[in-house]
Amino acid sequence: MKKLFALLLSLLFLCGIVTPAFAAEDVPDGYTPIRTAEDLNNIRNDLSGKYILMNDIDLSAFGEWTPIGIRFSPFEGVLNGNGHTIRGLQSFEALFLFIQNAKICNLCLLDCVISGKDGFFGKTASIAVEAKDSSFEKCLISGEISAYCGRSMIWSPVIAFSGALVGLANQCSFVNCGAQTNVTMYYEKNGDRDDERAVGGFVGKSTNSSFENCYSVGTVEAVLVQYSEENEEEIVYEPADPEDRIFVGGFVGVTDRASVFKTCYCEDQAATAFGKGIPENAMVELHTNEALKQATTYQGFDFESVWTIDEGRDYPKPIAGTIPESRIEQINIFLRYKEKKQVLQGKATDYRSEDETIAVAEQDGSITATGVGKTTVYFVADEIKYEIFVSVTYTWWQQLIRIFLLGFLWY
Repeated sequence: MKKLFALLLSLLFLCGIVTPAFAAEDVPDGYTPIRTAEDLNNIRNDLSGKYILMNDIDLSAFGEWTPIGIRFSPFEGVLNGNGHTIRGLQSFEALFLFIQNAKICNLCLLDCVISGKDGFFGKTASIAVEAKDSSFEKCLISGEISAYCGRSMIWSPVIAFSGALVGLANQCSFVNCGAQTNVTMYYEKNGDRDDERAVGGFVGKSTNSSFENCYSVGTVEAVLVQYSEENEEEIVYEPADPEDRIFVGGFVGVTDRASVFKTCYCEDQAATAFGKGIPENAMVELHTNEALKQATTYQGFDFESVWTIDEGRDYPKPIAGTIPESRIEQINIFLRYKEKKQVLQGKATDYRSEDETIAVAEQDGSITATGVGKTTVYFVADEIKYEIFVSVTYTWWQQLIRIFLLGFLWY
């Protein structure tokens, strides 16, 4: 029966008929319905509202989309796609510019054309250029995404990032999301500076973020832009220079050690899944395009109630459904012996450590290293469950104390 149900959902999806989580006029309490492009555009008038799509929206005739939210006034609400599709987004940056403490779910954003303007910044994506403390669940993206990263006008490094879903993800969670995009960063040489340009098939740059049951397919590349020596007005496009600080990853361009990757997959168009940085125990596999159209490739994916796939012809698509209000965030942190680190802002309603001889959790959201080794600490705060993987080591001077001053007896 479950297989028959999954097959029926697959046929409905292929026909463009995805069963929404809510009926056509059944708007959940507290939500504002989105039925037209104008309704979607009006989200910028209430950046903390809760919104739900009630039908598909075509933006191809809307013209250039101005991203919603700015750094000091980000989108902080909920956008539930309800299994519907926003098609034909055209923008120089993304649907949102900045989001914080936001929730994006059940959303299909297809046939995007994101083309960054000639300029210095070089920051583009489909859903959000920058996201902080936000969650993404059951989102599907397709289209063409490009960024242009020019030279710095002052003697300073260039920091740029471009990704399929998000450009820069800071303390975000991604669960059951897919990206079917081509991502390209065009850049100019910036002299001998400590630049960091990141381009990824799923996210451009990740810090303290978690990814579970996600995939990306398509090309990911960097292209060097120069001017012809014979004709200064003639532009020449060349492969990226290995000496330039530009990091290309099939899944993420640049990541820190604290980000967590579990059962994720990307196409082997890029040489590696990560352009710079490989988190401990990261699980991101590279596969051929053909393999990524087979359900057996995606170990950990639920193809009965979460995903559907037309094997051999297409890639997985998430099935729309109700997303729980609470979410789980996974974080890696690295401490020195006796170091105390503040992880949460505000008090936790529940907190514990699997091994208090290595690390102790406090109600104020801090963790104190009491020993050396690895353990897991759990917090619950503001309906978010935090699963924190803690690694504790000695500093060099602590090692000296232990060895030469018999510190192992008293320190």
